[in-house]
Amino acid sequence: MLLPLDRKLAFLMARPVLSGAAKISRERKADLAVHRGQKAPGPARNARRRRPHGRARREQRLRGCPVFETHLDPKAGWQDRDFGMASIKATEKPAAARKRGASPRAPSRGRGVRRYAALLDATAELLREEAPDAIGLYQIAERADVPPASVYHFFPTKEAAYVALASRCSEELLDVHRTPIEARLIETWQDLYRIDARRAMEFYNSNPPYLKIIYGGYGGVDAHNVDKVLALSFSTSSYDRLNRIFHMPVIREPEKKFEIRLGILDSVWQISVRRHGTITEEYFEESTKAAIAYARLYIPDHLEPREFLLDAARNGGTIELPYDGDDEDASPDDEGD
Repeated sequence: MLLPLDRKLAFLMARPVLSGAAKISRERKADLAVHRGQKAPGPARNARRRRPHGRARREQRLRGCPVFETHLDPKAGWQDRDFGMASIKATEKPAAARKRGASPRAPSRGRGVRRYAALLDATAELLREEAPDAIGLYQIAERADVPPASVYHFFPTKEAAYVALASRCSEELLDVHRTPIEARLIETWQDLYRIDARRAMEFYNSNPPYLKIIYGGYGGVDAHNVDKVLALSFSTSSYDRLNRIFHMPVIREPEKKFEIRLGILDSVWQISVRRHGTITEEYFEESTKAAIAYARLYIPDHLEPREFLLDAARNGGTIELPYDGDDEDASPDDEGD
């Protein structure tokens, strides 16, 4: 129905008056609230998305989901107010960031030790089946058949579980290098290096969970630090291992040079794992060639073997050259040339 002209004008003139009145009313309410010592009313729409509390928050942590707190600009257009996780501007609270890098809480006795081992076994099984990013603490608890609260007690985050698994990897790798070596297989220092490298390669290839954490880049900073400690242990004892069976020359800063040699090997293996998911024979050969070529800058191609090695080779015996062993029982200084 068409309105007369005067009614149309009156309607149009009344619109800004109503809008202004509504605005004044909201401001008046805010002033009254401040005057009474009360909290001023918030905007018409929520400018801050509430984060989950209580049980919902704990379940997010158990599933490995980060807890976000979203802040939306009230002046932004609706195209910027998409609540999808890919488009919102989310900031993680500092406390959550610190917990993400928290260390595992290893027990020392009794039932806790058994439950801790079961959780590590469950983590390793899941890593064999799925990518590390797809695993959460809730899945680890379900696989180990333990209450989720127990998982959270030992591992604040799934990254902490990966750190614990990296520590187990270090211990098992040291056990591998404690295995005796047939003395007849070691004629040069290059032979010993290839034996050590092949043992490590076969160990990692037969344990995909360790391969993903150490060389796949999924373990995080703390797991990488565990590997760095192991690498430093290898580098520190490498000179003494060689000097036990060969007459080694004097090398300045041997720890640094052996650490660089090990770093060359690890870098090539990391490329192989990222491209093929394993350490291939081709990349193994390339890594040993590069590492030995660097070591030749400081070690002569031929080193005189000690009588300790020659006697063991003639008798068809074996020798033990652990990286964390005690050489008091067979010190090369007490043997003849």
